[in-house]
Amino acid sequence: MRLLWAWIGVCALAGSAAAPALADCKLFNQAELSVRFARNQPLVEASVNGKPVWLLVDTGASNSQLFGPAADRLGLQKYQTDKVFVGVGGQVQGYRARIDNFALGKVNVKDFEIDIGGGANFGGRVVRGDDREVVGVLGRSFLALVDVEFDLQHDKIRLFSPKDCAKTSLAYWTKEPDFVDMERDSKFAPFTVPVTVNGVSVGAILDSGAQTTVIDPRAASRAGVDESKYDAETGKSAGIGNKIEVAHFGRFDKIIVGDEQVGNIRLRISKLLTAETDTAGSRIASRNWYEMLVGADFLQSHRVYIANSQKRIYFTYEGGPVFGKVSTHAVDTPKP
Repeated sequence: MRLLWAWIGVCALAGSAAAPALADCKLFNQAELSVRFARNQPLVEASVNGKPVWLLVDTGASNSQLFGPAADRLGLQKYQTDKVFVGVGGQVQGYRARIDNFALGKVNVKDFEIDIGGGANFGGRVVRGDDREVVGVLGRSFLALVDVEFDLQHDKIRLFSPKDCAKTSLAYWTKEPDFVDMERDSKFAPFTVPVTVNGVSVGAILDSGAQTTVIDPRAASRAGVDESKYDAETGKSAGIGNKIEVAHFGRFDKIIVGDEQVGNIRLRISKLLTAETDTAGSRIASRNWYEMLVGADFLQSHRVYIANSQKRIYFTYEGGPVFGKVSTHAVDTPKP
């Protein structure tokens, strides 16, 4: 996505400015993307070689990429690389392909290459009433280049470029936001979120690609919820790989994110890592530290500003269940 990165640099001062607290700070709105939902995941419109498609906005994915089956249906010529994408459901071989023309919002880029991988559990997904396919993800290789606002209660995702805002709150819609500082050791590292569950510190990342918040069984057990306390109901968890992980559910007394506390919460419990290797790929980093995905349910109940420029996440509670909420805006259906 090098040309998209270049576009952001060229447009850094071209967008309309929001109004942060300090006069010297300028916050330029580079794009406002309308959002639809499929399986509770936020989608934005794009086009590949003139074909209208949907992309999943996935802060849990390190790379922006197209799914293998979708790339085949789009007629793209793939070639194998030395990358292996690792995440929930296993690992898959990485490929690349060249797109003649790609469009996202006001961006229109010609002749660039993109990673291809995974997608066994995403193939053919469409949004109800719309036959455009979900063909891939916008990951941190794109999202970490700008500041990103999730305003999902208004079905919007906004991209910002700040100027002279190092000491300014960038939650421009409120005077008193909550915030957490991210621990990131590289530009495209996961968006970390300090969380405590039943008084136990749990390493978590913000993952808009996760349908609902999920905790690894090892972390759940440390927080006092082992297999003997799981609900009878079971479910399924899927990610980049072909394997479907069994999910359970358990109830937790208290979860704290930043200064926000939520009590009596039912969370999905599922194995998050299936490999312990370095990865260039999607969904979650292969470090044991990340034991919880703060998912799209949290993003739907909050207005969230990921300030990559400050290594900080601002958020305000907007209403509704903090965890476990599933959007009813649009539900996916199988493609004929």
